[in-house]
Amino acid sequence: MVFGTRTMTHLFQTGLHDHFSSIAEEEAPEASQYRRVRDAANGVISQRHFPKDREIADVLDGFCGTIRRRYLRLRDRLMGGDSLLMLCYSQDAEEQVASTPLQFSERYPLLSIHLANVSDAPEVASTELRRERRELNDRLTMTLYYFNNGYDTVNRKEFGLWGNEAMWQRTNDADSLDHTR
Repeated sequence: MVFGTRTMTHLFQTGLHDHFSSIAEEEAPEASQYRRVRDAANGVISQRHFPKDREIADVLDGFCGTIRRRYLRLRDRLMGGDSLLMLCYSQDAEEQVASTPLQFSERYPLLSIHLANVSDAPEVASTELRRERRELNDRLTMTLYYFNNGYDTVNRKEFGLWGNEAMWQRTNDADSLDHTR
């Protein structure tokens, strides 16, 4: 599913109260075997849960039940945990990204939280990776990654995917994502 940091925070604060309560189907890539379904209330997009050969209504209850069980399992682990690493690909402003661990810490006050966010930066050279680390307080930190995530039109047409494949490979390298440096 695809959604931003504000939506993620809202969904955890409300316990998924309005998750997929109102939906709209959008055009999916022709090559995809799945429908593209948007949660109209939250802007969440499901791209791999609603097969094109089945009616949305026939899949929706099972999908929502699965997501709810996953949420409850994660919520229980967060309540009993001591640390959380949040990985995001958000285009939100830095202030909004920083508000995410702050809001999560209100709900889960015992957690030390680190948020790693990747943002598309078209003005950056296609081979450059910028990294900025921020300490929000003694338990909350974030690392911001910026790179040019220009479209790979070959894969986008064939698979409905896009991005700077070389840079994503580089960000998968453990040394590149080491937030302790």
